[in-house]
Amino acid sequence: MNQNIADIIYILHLCIIIYITFGFMITPIKYLKYYLYFIIFILLMWNYNNSCSLTELEYYYRNDKFSNGKAEFFRPIVNNLFDLELNSYDAGRLNYITFLTSLLFGFIRYNRYCK
Repeated sequence: MNQNIADIIYILHLCIIIYITFGFMITPIKYLKYYLYFIIFILLMWNYNNSCSLTELEYYYRNDKFSNGKAEFFRPIVNNLFDLELNSYDAGRLNYITFLTSLLFGFIRYNRYCK
């Protein structure tokens, strides 16, 4: 049962990352501010917890213990997808750059249409 919950969390996590990466293009203008709030909330959560809560939950359900910030989600995906060998620090930087770039493009799109 715990593996099923962990799998659901993993899929949800993937969907959130895909949405944040491309959401500035597909979110209707009237809802774009909520998309921007969502990204800001996630960035604040990362800084407060020093980790993503979904990553910690998935790790907990897979291993029946908390990882204390050692669980990773983004780095294995990027390494497998692009055949890279990013270390944890570089993967974290890439993650922040991805989110901040999406936030910037979302702000630009929002300000362009909401004059």
